[in-house]
Amino acid sequence: VVDTYSQADQAHVTTRESIQIHSIPLGDTPEAMRRLARAGLTTREACNNTVRNITACGMAGACALEHTDVNQHLDRAVVHFMRNPLTQQLPRKFKISFSGCERDCAQGLLHDLAVIATRNEAGEPGFRLLAGGGLGHKPREAILVRAFVPEAELFAAMEAVIELHEKHSDRTKRAKSRIKFLVERFGPEGFVARFDEAFERSRAAHAASPLPP
Repeated sequence: VVDTYSQADQAHVTTRESIQIHSIPLGDTPEAMRRLARAGLTTREACNNTVRNITACGMAGACALEHTDVNQHLDRAVVHFMRNPLTQQLPRKFKISFSGCERDCAQGLLHDLAVIATRNEAGEPGFRLLAGGGLGHKPREAILVRAFVPEAELFAAMEAVIELHEKHSDRTKRAKSRIKFLVERFGPEGFVARFDEAFERSRAAHAASPLPP
């Protein structure tokens, strides 16, 4: 596709291990995308206002300090959120990271949603959730949304954060449509209160229709 359609004759490998092909003339774009589709590839999560390709700690599964191997949860998250109706027309892109321990090697403070493995006082495995981080225009650190989410409720909690972005983030100003501006608008306490409400709805929906293990 690069050789045939890109006027710049180059591809850009992103931080999130997607490949962006630039400078394709508009008239050639449909056939370029069809050619990618025939190869089993899509441009959807390399760009667009969707959940982007999900990243994790590079030592996941091999780190002596990790509470759990987050690869298994990440893989399920990819299957769950790819083509999920909730994530297809978001106000702006949405980036997620997974880390296996409190060292947060995946740099969750800079992500729209960070999932950080931890354990509660009883030693049960779960996750710490952060939201609203980002670089670019007006960089800010993510805030703590929930100190502990049991493994079985992880996707319900993730959906709750994405739902807030989908429903309330600004769709009129692209420069202010990331979820970090929603945290700024509601304030940390207001954002967490709305998350708690969305989490209850999502948790009830998942209880009625549980995900496969």
